Amino acid sequence: MDYRFATFSDIPLLVEANSQWIVDEGLPSRLKPSELEKRFWDWLGEDYRAVLFEDEGVRVGYALYRPDSDHHVQLRHFYIRRDLADKNAAAAEALNLLHEEIWAPGTRVRVEIQADNPSSLAFWRSMGFREQVVTLEWDGESVQAKAAS
Repeated sequence: MDYRFATFSDIPLLVEANSQWIVDEGLPSRLKPSELEKRFWDWLGEDYRAVLFEDEGVRVGYALYRPDSDHHVQLRHFYIRRDLADKNAAAAEALNLLHEEIWAPGTRVRVEIQADNPSSLAFWRSMGFREQVVTLEWDGESVQAKAAS
């Protein structure tokens, strides 16, 4: 597998892959492609880096990350095409490329996963990731309404 850092000219490829990732993961995003495009312009214009993965000239996926100040990397997106013959092996290879060739030795990686996505949780656990924090989200309904139901 090969990789290269994405540039602003790669944003259409990133938007296409991100749109498919949203569908594959069952994420609740309702963003239009133009809104996703703007987000990538903002991310790449700030402190995020994107890496594109290819195997024999075929696009495999991408990663979007940013270094944190405390020797951590926040891995915001990690997408490997679901139609690959061995998606998990390709994902493991891409993750190893990030770890061995892109991030500094000893860098710790943080990734956020939808709690209701057992296959994604299983993948990250199989890669050696473990829970460090549990984040809960409230939809803003009144507490009484929740207690009454």
